[in-house]
Amino acid sequence: MIKYYYTIASLLAVYAVFLKPQGEVTSDSEQDVSLATMQLQVSSNPDTLYEFEKNWIAKAQELNKPKQPPKEPEKPELEQPKGSLMIGAQHYTLLGVFTEPDAKFIVLKNQNKQIVRVKEGAAISPLATLVAVKTDNIEVKVGNEITIHKLFKRTQNEVNEKL
Repeated sequence: MIKYYYTIASLLAVYAVFLKPQGEVTSDSEQDVSLATMQLQVSSNPDTLYEFEKNWIAKAQELNKPKQPPKEPEKPELEQPKGSLMIGAQHYTLLGVFTEPDAKFIVLKNQNKQIVRVKEGAAISPLATLVAVKTDNIEVKVGNEITIHKLFKRTQNEVNEKL
């Protein structure tokens, strides 16, 4: 009896091996088959889909989506130009430190390209006042805070000190 089972199983295996497959895929020069363009033939009722069919469909749809270019990082609105001083909410470029017989003063250029001459104790803007001008730094009072802007010793990693 077992011999008959082995014989039948062997004949079925030989028949399956030498039988030409029904769903053979042929490649034409005009048609290029890839995972993104392959369509899975599924049953007409989507509720009866197997898990692997759902995964296949999801991956095929993901591959068929148009690729979007990567987003460029947003630049902050107020970038401090190189070599400028941030006083209050404005950027100023220091043009020079000068001495008159009666007082020291500095010459600044603001964002609007206007040149401003400021003496010690005078207001740079409505919120900022020039406190002192020294040989190596400028002290500016903004509100209740005094900021020291160092001159001639500027490095990239140096941060202005706040007193």
